Amino acid sequence: MLCATLISVSSLVEREGELATIAARLAAVAQGQGQLLWLEGAAGIGKSALLDAAVAAAHESGFSVLSARGGEWEREFGHGVVRQLFERLVAGRDELFAGSAALAGPMFGVGGPASGDEQSILHGLYWLTSNLAASGPLAIVVDDVHWVDPASLRFLLYVARRLHGMPILLALANRTGEAATDTEVLAAIRDQSGTRIAPAPLTVRGVQGLIEVTETDDEFVKACHEVTGGNPFLVRELSVVIAERGLAAHPAGAEQVRQLGPQSVSAAVLRRLELLGSGPRRLAQSVAVLGQDAALRHAAELAGISPADAALGADALVRIQVFRPGVPLDFVHPIVRRAVYEGMPSGARALAHRAAAAMLLREGLGAGSVATHLMASEPAGDQVVVETLREAARQTSVGAPDAAAAYLRRALAEPPQHRVAVLRELGRAEVSSGQPEGVIHLKEALRVTEEPAERVGIARELALGLVLPGRYAEAIDALETALDHVTDADLALQLSAEIVTVSRLVPDARETTDRHLRALQGPLPGDSPGERVALASLAMQTLVDGGPAGRVAELATRAVRGGLIAEQTSDYHVVYDALGALWPTESVNATAEALGEAVADARRRGSVLAFARASSFRAQFRFSLGDLDEAESDALLALDAAAERRWPIGFIALSALLDVLVERGRYDDAETQLELWGGHDDIPHTFMMDFLLAARGRLRLAQRRTQEAVDDLLELGRRESVWPGRCPAVFAYRSQAALGLLALGDRDEARRLAAEEVPLARRWGTRSAIGISLRAAGLTAGGDLGLDLLADAERTLADSPARLEHARSAVELGSALRRAGRRTDARLWLAKGLDQASLLGATALAARARDELVAAGARPQRDRTHGLPALTPSELRVARMAASGLKNPEIAQALFVTLRNVELHLTHTYQKLGISSRDELRASLASLSGQSLRSAP
Repeated sequence: MLCATLISVSSLVEREGELATIAARLAAVAQGQGQLLWLEGAAGIGKSALLDAAVAAAHESGFSVLSARGGEWEREFGHGVVRQLFERLVAGRDELFAGSAALAGPMFGVGGPASGDEQSILHGLYWLTSNLAASGPLAIVVDDVHWVDPASLRFLLYVARRLHGMPILLALANRTGEAATDTEVLAAIRDQSGTRIAPAPLTVRGVQGLIEVTETDDEFVKACHEVTGGNPFLVRELSVVIAERGLAAHPAGAEQVRQLGPQSVSAAVLRRLELLGSGPRRLAQSVAVLGQDAALRHAAELAGISPADAALGADALVRIQVFRPGVPLDFVHPIVRRAVYEGMPSGARALAHRAAAAMLLREGLGAGSVATHLMASEPAGDQVVVETLREAARQTSVGAPDAAAAYLRRALAEPPQHRVAVLRELGRAEVSSGQPEGVIHLKEALRVTEEPAERVGIARELALGLVLPGRYAEAIDALETALDHVTDADLALQLSAEIVTVSRLVPDARETTDRHLRALQGPLPGDSPGERVALASLAMQTLVDGGPAGRVAELATRAVRGGLIAEQTSDYHVVYDALGALWPTESVNATAEALGEAVADARRRGSVLAFARASSFRAQFRFSLGDLDEAESDALLALDAAAERRWPIGFIALSALLDVLVERGRYDDAETQLELWGGHDDIPHTFMMDFLLAARGRLRLAQRRTQEAVDDLLELGRRESVWPGRCPAVFAYRSQAALGLLALGDRDEARRLAAEEVPLARRWGTRSAIGISLRAAGLTAGGDLGLDLLADAERTLADSPARLEHARSAVELGSALRRAGRRTDARLWLAKGLDQASLLGATALAARARDELVAAGARPQRDRTHGLPALTPSELRVARMAASGLKNPEIAQALFVTLRNVELHLTHTYQKLGISSRDELRASLASLSGQSLRSAP
């Protein structure tokens, strides 16, 4: 039925196969299966006509339809195509901005000013799309996607990656052989699994069907096919030329057609335009300047003709197939628009764009709409132009910083009277969009300004721009420059703390770190923002220097409970000095509270970056407690959030995930994750990458790729040697490398390394660190001494929150007793370790304990394979949130995942638990020992 509808609404020639494919994709979407439809081909091949047919059929089938078209001269307008898609449909419908969709509200005049980062805006637009699709199937149709502005392209990619299970058709048409706005993003969209349609040129028979002549001749039609290459648009244009010149369909006419050539066919547009006179010609030129969907009154004013003459001129342009019928005014095809636009002298074009900008400003149109014309005008020192471009940049800076940067570069060329302000705004926008020129412009602004307060602000922004690409030494210089001009004591304290935080990342900057640490050594009650930032930085530095853990916990807790996160937000990098220092201290309640606050703040503000950061550290914290399910869920959520822009924080989440997968015995999955994040390559020496190096070493140890494991762990030791006494609670490379060396037969070196870690762990002071170091010392020592050390490790860990490490120590003690011939004692400890490992879901450790028990003469039970233990960490997380009363969209928005993802998790959970309702789900989860439905999701 759909295919028949498509064919009936279309007069397309030789496109039956393409129409059938479109019909099938629409039918699949109607059944809730999201589809990506990618059309590509040369200009005039018929992509737009196929999209028009798809739109008509979608309307006939009850779809909501969002449509837009990229414009060659509008590609700098940040989120221009997004606005085309949504503005008409969402006007006056504030209910569509419920939940996370509120993040996109400011773009359409709903809610307050935009906040968060670009990724948060994408998240909001995705949920706006989801809310629209909740009431029925939705078609998003974009023509000329190669001209779409970068911010809108990133939105289309974001949706394309999340279509599964959504009743959405994403139909995009791309022109080949054309310079695209962003080839990388465009290729990423195209590479999503979807349906690709590449319309073929018309056959000779197809051309015959389009040539409007009373008689046909085979040779004549063949000539028409040769000249046009079977391109439908060119065939139609040739048909007009044939009619104008009265060419006859016979062999002589065929020769005349061949002499025209393709360029003559395109030039015929301008000839037809000239025949209409100056009024219609100026009207066509005005519409070419104004861009698609031009208002008649605007085109008339710009052309210098009356509205009545403009209306008559528009009708004439429709008759000669230059304009589409109806209003707003638009060309029949971009080829025609380009012919008209490029037929204007370049100077006249620039003047027309400036006149268009002035006209639209008088009418009160937004700066973003006007800025596209100012971008095409010539600089003239006009400060109104400068301020309009700055305002357009401010409006787009959050969601489209690359567009903001383009506007500000043009403002800088005008030139502005206040050059420093524009340089600073430009540098900030370029840094936000990852453009290296941002540092150059901020440095120039810093050089030019003479205002002390302004120098401080610029220097801090410059430092941020230098930290992001890892240019830490230059960032320190920028922050020290700012510090030289600070008169406020609290701000000076905060800057010193920021310098300590950055210099800690530079292997040879210890002198700088120590110098600025002295500024943080005075009384710090935590009563001011600067003091709380200083407390956070001091907490991390105390951890780096090896403790003690109690002091670290006290500093970090005072910073967080004093209001650090509320003041600075969870996006502020020094916040993670406090959180990163707190979790290894065994201050379980304080750490859970602080990390929960950071996650909640990220969700509230819709900051995807902050959510990735906080979830990464929470994954590490939960793994240290042995909460493998929660750690895996947090790590996966953080990786999903970080993957879109490959944020380095993802490596901390990846480290936790690899550790969980090792404990599950899922080595192949761990290898897959390593490959996805480039972990098979050489790992650079940075703080976050060192987490990955440590986790890879532990994975290789579990895989019995022992030499590779030792190499990784000893390399980590070489890196850590920059900081003598580094805390073993974060990177316990000595005890881990010792086990590898022991397996390789180097017991002496293994004993040395293990023994070296024990006093460091005692200095740090947590039971988990001490127990882990004692266990390694016992394993490397062997004999009665080894048994005593292993027993000591088990007792120490029994009183710690590190349940997994306690289970491991019980298994190691039992295994050592079995090897010593004390089988009865061995069975006691092995059974204890097996019970704990099974409860935690540590399948690899449980399997080892079971094998040891068999060797010790016991017959242990097998693991359960159904019910609650069968739920994956993500399923358990979603199930708890559903049981607490949250609806599916609320769960999806809170976890920064898709609605389909939530639905699949709940479906699998119901199947595994043998239930069919949320009431039954609540009852099932209530029976899960030691868990609470009120625990933070």
